[in-house]
Amino acid sequence: MTQSLLPVGAFVWCRLPMSENPCNPGPKDHLHLVYVEDSTDDGSVLTIYTTSAIWEPKARTPIGVLVVTSELASAMGQKPFVLDATRIALLPVTSEWFPGLAEPGHGIVLIADESFQKKVTSTAHAALSRASNLEYFAPKAPSCQPGLTPPS
Repeated sequence: MTQSLLPVGAFVWCRLPMSENPCNPGPKDHLHLVYVEDSTDDGSVLTIYTTSAIWEPKARTPIGVLVVTSELASAMGQKPFVLDATRIALLPVTSEWFPGLAEPGHGIVLIADESFQKKVTSTAHAALSRASNLEYFAPKAPSCQPGLTPPS
């Protein structure tokens, strides 16, 4: 494994692919969580989908989803968001996927504290327990490579 260019628990602007085009960078920058302990041999990093869409308070939270409350988000200087560890991408750390990474305020926005990282780990492990529900995005996704199929 190589040293990652992004630290564990970094919230970073990136172009996580959309479901409609899972092999290519998304059309605009969004804030997502990069969750890596080590990067891959080629320097790619595991990126977990996040959205600022409001979660219906009475709605059941699926396995692999972490709803971040106003209070917790505010402590991180963010607005409430939802982290969906069932939607993941292994992204190369390039300007194509992480535009403006070197620009202040448009690269790494914050690094989550250890407590939040533990919540993410628990959520990610729960998502992995149901691997058939995972969505893989980006160039290394099985759907983007002929002859590979997602794990079941």
